[in-house]
Amino acid sequence: HHELLRDLTEPLNRHPLINSIYETGNYIHIEDTKLTPSWKGMEVIGRANVWMGLPIASGKHFDGILSLSRTTNTPFSKNEIDMATTFSEFLGIAINRTTENYDTDQFVNMVKRKFIY
Repeated sequence: HHELLRDLTEPLNRHPLINSIYETGNYIHIEDTKLTPSWKGMEVIGRANVWMGLPIASGKHFDGILSLSRTTNTPFSKNEIDMATTFSEFLGIAINRTTENYDTDQFVNMVKRKFIY
C-alpha cells in the first residue's frame, strides 16, 4: 500500500462523486472542496482544496479513477484538465493491454515495482 495508490474500499467506492465518475465516464473538477457539500466523506483521500477525479477506462471497461488534488486554492486550468484527461485515457489503454499478459497478482506486483518502489 502506498499513499499515492489506493484501493477504493468501503465507503469510498460508494461515494456519490466516485459513482458519478463511474456511471457517466466523465471527470469531475471541484474548485473548492470546502464549498462543496458532496465532498463530505472524500477526506480519506487526503488534504485537498481543489480536486479532480478522472475515469481510467478502456472502451466500456472501467479500471479506476485518477485522483488529482491541490492544497492551494488554484483550480485546474483547461490545459491541465486536457492533459490529465489524455493521461487517464492512456492509463486505461496501458492497464488493459498489460493485464492481458499478466494475472492480477502479477499485474499488481509489476505496478508496485514500476511506480512505488
